[in-house]
Amino acid sequence: MKSFILIAFVVIFSSSLTYSQTMSTKSTQAENAGDDFKKGLILIGKSDCGTCHKPEEKAIGPSYNDISVKYPNTAASVNMLASKIQKGGKGAWGPIPMVPHLTITASDAKEMAKYILMFKTNSK
Repeated sequence: MKSFILIAFVVIFSSSLTYSQTMSTKSTQAENAGDDFKKGLILIGKSDCGTCHKPEEKAIGPSYNDISVKYPNTAASVNMLASKIQKGGKGAWGPIPMVPHLTITASDAKEMAKYILMFKTNSK
């Protein structure tokens, strides 16, 4: 059990470092992007999303790029992803469930979802 906890800590810690470095690059790109991208980037940066998600590679959960490829950038997708951000989810990306984020408002969750769905076009 101690080994599992240590491994989980190392994975989360190393993911956070890589995530922070990539998000710093995305911050520079966001200067030239639209307001929705910027708002979402800021909100995601303030959240614990980086614990399970990375911008361009799979971690515990899917990358933002993979999500943006899977779902079209539509109002329906924004609403669906915002709901998953708030309520959590299971099954769409494998057996590991996404934990709910009940303290994130519906408005903020939508901004985060918009950022994720625009990620593909802004990641180059």
